Amino acid sequence: MPPNEELAGTTTTKQPRTGRKTRVKSGCATCKSRRVKCDEGRPACERCLESGRVCEGYGIWGGGGNAYGSDLRKFMSIVSHAYEPFTRQRLLVLRSRVSSDEGTSFDFFRNRTSVKLPGMFGSEFWETVVFQVSSVEPAVLHATIALASLQRSNEYQESVKGGGAISTLSSAPDAAVKWNRFALQQYNKAIAYLKPHFSAHNHRSLQVTLVTCMIFTCIEILQGQYTTAHKLVQGGLGLVYSLKVLGATHNINAMLQMDSMDLSLVEAFSRLNIQSPLFSFPTSYFKDKNSEETHMHLPDIPSSFATLQEARQSLDELFSAVIQLNRAVAITNYGYLSLSPNLTISPAEQAAQLLPALTTWLYSYNASLPIIEPKLNPRSSLGVPLLRIYYVMISIIFSTCVDQFTGGNEMVYDTYTPEFASIVTQTLAFSAHSDILRIKYGPSTQGISTPEGQKFTADLGIIAPLFYTAVKCRVPWLRRQAISCLLTAPHREAFWDGGLAAAAAQKIKDLEERGFYEAGVVGVSPSGEFPPPQGHSARAAATLPETHRFHEVQVLLEDKYQGAGRVVCRRKRMDSELGVWRQDGDWEVMEDWFNLLEK
Repeated sequence: MPPNEELAGTTTTKQPRTGRKTRVKSGCATCKSRRVKCDEGRPACERCLESGRVCEGYGIWGGGGNAYGSDLRKFMSIVSHAYEPFTRQRLLVLRSRVSSDEGTSFDFFRNRTSVKLPGMFGSEFWETVVFQVSSVEPAVLHATIALASLQRSNEYQESVKGGGAISTLSSAPDAAVKWNRFALQQYNKAIAYLKPHFSAHNHRSLQVTLVTCMIFTCIEILQGQYTTAHKLVQGGLGLVYSLKVLGATHNINAMLQMDSMDLSLVEAFSRLNIQSPLFSFPTSYFKDKNSEETHMHLPDIPSSFATLQEARQSLDELFSAVIQLNRAVAITNYGYLSLSPNLTISPAEQAAQLLPALTTWLYSYNASLPIIEPKLNPRSSLGVPLLRIYYVMISIIFSTCVDQFTGGNEMVYDTYTPEFASIVTQTLAFSAHSDILRIKYGPSTQGISTPEGQKFTADLGIIAPLFYTAVKCRVPWLRRQAISCLLTAPHREAFWDGGLAAAAAQKIKDLEERGFYEAGVVGVSPSGEFPPPQGHSARAAATLPETHRFHEVQVLLEDKYQGAGRVVCRRKRMDSELGVWRQDGDWEVMEDWFNLLEK
């Protein structure tokens, strides 16, 4: 029975038509001429857009057209609706839909994992986005549960570690085995729920895929699956590029192209990706692949930054630009590199654009601190010196690029010994307050107490600048001090922990200095004093010649976190008779294994 059949027998009296149409006195010119009611949408009315007509606007009040409005309507139809805030009510609803183990693991993620992952600068992705999406998207929910369960398993393993080597799963308590298996089950559930999003081809599905991809990346890193983790980061960057294209292909105003969630995704993936070049992973840079622009994408740097996060984001963009310049110079000087830079302008032109930007950033940063610092909590306050450390490192990379425009020469790094010393000095001061980073937790769900909590963060810290110093600074005592400092790194920072970085740097140093320094001639001050006092033998050490120095090093970590890896080092061959570089492009390649240095 049709739903309105009961009304079929009722009678209604129709008003007779007068034969005279009501004149439309408002609306766009097109609707007036058609004598139809206009919805008066701006800049073009929806009635015209839906009928495919050109809206002729509202006279002196402007408006009209349909290209912009049509594109906007199409764009908005695929943009996801804003996710609702993650409230206590939403948490209760979520808990009612999952099992007991799933619920306790999600609580673990909410109270412990998400607190540690963002590092010192905070992250909208980890602090807000993940919770908003997980409350409505099963793929993200089960991914977070998998990550938390894996960390719960790691906690049990740490509880029986006893200060020696990392325990294997077989020697860990039964609970560690349970949560490790549970993590795998949840990982598989997340993948199953994610599959429909692969074929959806809309904005919301793209966002869900990216959020899940980032969580999967952390899981793979924690399991020591570095190859898979790196592929996930690169795949995620490709999808992040799609977020930009989604808006750009519809010619939407720039401010409508990416919503706040998109921006948080860009930031999250960029933070992981920016670490890769320092350890010589092959890496992609976030840039429009089809761009024909000949200028660098540099941030608009204000006279002062409103927040520490804003200063950090600006420095990240400069960092990416400097890494691009570094790669362009390397390709020019050492043609063996396979990756080409995206930019078409010369390295000299890139440097000319970068120099004033770097100078402006430091000026603005210093001007901002009196306003920023009083608002920071003790944990975030450590971000202030950390940005200074990174600025020094970035400045060294930039300056040595400029110095090498006329050809690769590793001796230029000796000019920047004061800057390398500044990195080590500031890091020692930073480490003196690193206890602030050790978040105090209560007992976890099964009574295991871990006062320091998880030692994994998805953000940068002191490891990268120290590793760069240990590899590129050839002053013996300073180099060794940098390696020593790596062992004090309080976290595992994304792909790296201090022990692995120290072991890799130690192996590079040994290969580079092999046969040059006598045993015991160089080293850190026996008293631990930094820098070594005048007259100490370390200060009198001879300068390592160019023929010993590596021009490129690559660190390859072994999967499954066996505490080992390989270094691949390259340096130019010299003509022994003429004492000049050989022009045949021949390179000496040295490769060796390293093992984890215990802290």
